[in-house]
Amino acid sequence: MNKANNQPLTPQEQIELTNLTAMPYEQIDYSDIPATSPEQWREAEQGRFYRPVKQQLTLRIDTDVIAWYKSQGKGLSNAH
Repeated sequence: MNKANNQPLTPQEQIELTNLTAMPYEQIDYSDIPATSPEQWREAEQGRFYRPVKQQLTLRIDTDVIAWYKSQGKGLSNAH
């Protein structure tokens, strides 16, 4: 999906993405924008503006399965 308009990617867009994914980092052309340094990313925040849509789900799980998950530590036992 194209997130800008929620339309499926065109065949051309899919080809471009496939080609970009296969491209080694060394071949990226930074002539129109310089590469960033680790210092520039030091205070970056991942996911600051992206909030995925969440949907509530009710699920019945055997008690022994829940006990096992809770025994694994923090996580399911603290979910609300």
